[in-house]
Amino acid sequence: MAMLLLPYMSWDYTLIHVLIPLFLFLNKSQPSRFDLAYAVMLSLLVVPMSYYYFFADVGLSVVVYPLLMVTLIGVLVYEGYHIYKSS
Repeated sequence: MAMLLLPYMSWDYTLIHVLIPLFLFLNKSQPSRFDLAYAVMLSLLVVPMSYYYFFADVGLSVVVYPLLMVTLIGVLVYEGYHIYKSS
């Protein structure tokens, strides 16, 4: 996610990098209580959203993609912390 958030490129072109984590998520064997959240966030990142514009330059993708990525990072860190804490 950091690789997608930090470079100065078009969001739609860099989101191709979400496909490999999405496939790895779909093929994992151990279930998690955050599986539904991961599935929704990863699938929304793959959907193109640059068709709706608020202003001349600010589209829906400019707002939604960073929020989804930061939320996904937060959920991953939260789950990792609780797994580490319980072991």
